[in-house]
Amino acid sequence: MNQLIRTALLILLVTCANTHAQVVGTPYILPGNYYDVYYDANGGTGTDPISQHGAYAYTAPASPYTRAGYTFTGWNTAPDGTGNQYAPGTKFTPTAPTNLYAQWGQNAVAGTTGGTCVVGTVINDNNLTACGTTRTWQCEGLNGGATADGTLYNGDCPVVGTAPATCDKGTVTADNGLTACGTTRTWQCVLNGGTADGTYYNGDCPVVGTAPATCDKGTVTADNGLTACGTTRTWQCVLNGGTANGTYYNGDCPVVGTAPATCDKGTVTADNGLTACGTTRTWQCVLNGGTANGTYTNGPCPVVGTTPGTCTVGTKTADNNATACGTTRTWVCTSGVYAATGSSSNQACPTHGSCSGNYSCSVGTLIQLIEDTACAKNKNSYCVGTDGMKVLCSSDLYIWECGGAG
Repeated sequence: MNQLIRTALLILLVTCANTHAQVVGTPYILPGNYYDVYYDANGGTGTDPISQHGAYAYTAPASPYTRAGYTFTGWNTAPDGTGNQYAPGTKFTPTAPTNLYAQWGQNAVAGTTGGTCVVGTVINDNNLTACGTTRTWQCEGLNGGATADGTLYNGDCPVVGTAPATCDKGTVTADNGLTACGTTRTWQCVLNGGTADGTYYNGDCPVVGTAPATCDKGTVTADNGLTACGTTRTWQCVLNGGTANGTYYNGDCPVVGTAPATCDKGTVTADNGLTACGTTRTWQCVLNGGTANGTYTNGPCPVVGTTPGTCTVGTKTADNNATACGTTRTWVCTSGVYAATGSSSNQACPTHGSCSGNYSCSVGTLIQLIEDTACAKNKNSYCVGTDGMKVLCSSDLYIWECGGAG
């Protein structure tokens, strides 16, 4: 047995000397005229492959080696891959002692940034960049190294909030800041390169009603409560932060006319209807809930004076001016629309009495005896008596001459 070992070692030394081959790796001694094949991990780690035996031909084995970050791509007669390449399972016949070096392709490594490779070249990139999408790409390994899949979620898209100028996701920008009623607030939410438009209607503005202290839209406040005629009621309508001022003129107050039972403004009511002189007519004017009291003095009644043709109250407007004895004087006193008639009987006319020796007056007073020898007619066509005397009688303003005894 020891002799056999010594013989094998001698053969190995002679073969190496004759071929001048550089031996690397683990040699496998083949019988007969076969050449040796040596395996080199070439940076990998693991157990050398078991030698193969065959008539002048070998089958390249699968790699028994591993190398972190690399993929085995076959065998090559040169370390740098510039020699003959043999894939696992490929048959080959060496013409000399041969070293087979494991060949390694560097595995690709995808980058963390979309569409990038730490190791390798980008292929099959969908180029998606929009928010809410996922970018996918592959990195092709170097020198046959394994490919690597790259994925990058481009992030959530912005989401507009329900409250004005808010974002459930993202940051508010381009906010117009409007808050007044009747306007619309607009803003944008930005996130991961995406934008979302937000709108918020700030609500209707208040609208004043046509009736006093009412709002077609909104709530009444600051009502001064005035309802009297001639005043103005004011109030406010409030809604969504806005205010609207309401005014309502409660209408003119009634105005009493200058004529009795009349109104310059309003309607006559409660009229006592008095029209007689010396009385007062009263009434009311009503308008827009207000009242105004009217009074009218119907004026004094005319009063006839005690002296004929005179008026104590009022103005004389008619007079027959009768002054003769035995007649009646009449006149009219007026005061406004009222009239009173005065009358005064003039005294009876004086008459003569007995003129014969008894000079007297039947009517009137004897004021003088006048001697008159002429035969003269008096008012009653009496002639002077034979004694030549006539009687002069007076009755107030009236003088009557009466004859004597004849």
